[in-house]
Amino acid sequence: TDIQASGMEGVQYGLFNGRNSFIEIPYLSGIALDKFFIRLRFYSAAGGGAEDQVLFSNCESTISRTATDTSELPQVYQRPSMAVILNKPSRLLTFIAQTDTSPKTIIRLPFLDEGWNNVEMVYDGKALTARIRSVSPDGTGVEEKDTKILSGRLLASKFTPRIGVCMTERDAFFGYLDMVKMYDCIPADLPMM
Repeated sequence: TDIQASGMEGVQYGLFNGRNSFIEIPYLSGIALDKFFIRLRFYSAAGGGAEDQVLFSNCESTISRTATDTSELPQVYQRPSMAVILNKPSRLLTFIAQTDTSPKTIIRLPFLDEGWNNVEMVYDGKALTARIRSVSPDGTGVEEKDTKILSGRLLASKFTPRIGVCMTERDAFFGYLDMVKMYDCIPADLPMM
């Protein structure tokens, strides 16, 4: 991952090349989670990358059960118990969570292509909430949000969770990431994005 200057003093972001740029999150490896929070800001760059691109994923969990048939979906959607995956053609983000007591829960929300998107995924032990906030080219703020009931512990991953890729170029993110925050709790003092 390359660090790029934004043009504003002291502000930088990560450039993900759509091939082999990623960041590993070892502290989440192999543990089931009662709660989870991730917030990030991304810009999906035009002209490159796979159709399905990993923003965050634990890549493969220890068990896979789904309430809906996911066999038609690429494996990048089938294997993780926690993930945020971008689909370029549909301009949808897919938020995935699976617990030890519930089948895979999926939320899909639209994102702004070629613009900055602020993303949150929150699992509090009772529900999965996904939110995207962005500013359209005309300056209008846009927010999309959905919540689904979910309980249990998020399934542990077999591999180290990652930002930016799971299986090389087939699911690598092509664009910019900034302000990534991740917790195995729900921070009480974290300001809204």
